[in-house]
Amino acid sequence: MKRGQGCLIAVAAVLIGLSVPGTGHRLVFPPGAKQEEQSLKTPSVREFFAMNTIITMETYDKDKEKALDEAVQLIGRLDRLWSVADEKSEVYAINHHPDLPVKVSEETGELVRFSLHMARETKGAFNPVVYPLVKAWGFTQEEHRVPSPGELAELAGKIDYTAVGLEGEWVTLPAGMELDLGAVAKGYAGDQLDQIMRAAGISSALLNLGESTIVAVGGKQDGSPWRI
Repeated sequence: MKRGQGCLIAVAAVLIGLSVPGTGHRLVFPPGAKQEEQSLKTPSVREFFAMNTIITMETYDKDKEKALDEAVQLIGRLDRLWSVADEKSEVYAINHHPDLPVKVSEETGELVRFSLHMARETKGAFNPVVYPLVKAWGFTQEEHRVPSPGELAELAGKIDYTAVGLEGEWVTLPAGMELDLGAVAKGYAGDQLDQIMRAAGISSALLNLGESTIVAVGGKQDGSPWRI
């Protein structure tokens, strides 16, 4: 071995944790170094079913498990509030108590208020009470069909968003109408998840709420932007 080569090999060995040829010694990482490097490469992940889709959340920030758990709990709670099928949800209560005011949570009231505002702004192109039509086309039962012109004409009177009553924390629907907040629920949830991540100091997270809503916090582990 030429003079100087031994020093270079030793330095390289320190960097990669290999034996030093010709010395009989083995250089290893400091305690915990490999584990720390691996933890930076392996994200913490939560994957579960909610809001009628598979939701995946991942972050590379260490020691942030609590924020992910809080995010999962938030999605579960909002899903229970706004599900059209869950008999315990607030939306279900609104849809099944026609002409009667139903008291709702602050979050549900806020989302109903936003939905009605967007319906007015779009002159009905966005309509939070279009659920009777969705059912008529068979989308909810996965039994697709084409409604007859007469059936569609009859349903037209049951999707009038201007007939929805909202006073404070009370929502009222006329008989035959049904509310569905699915078109805006994930967007609202995504905003809340973003706040949870940033409040926890998370700098790198990707939250996929399925189909239409992805929240990117910060960038990738290497500092490059997320690619969606």
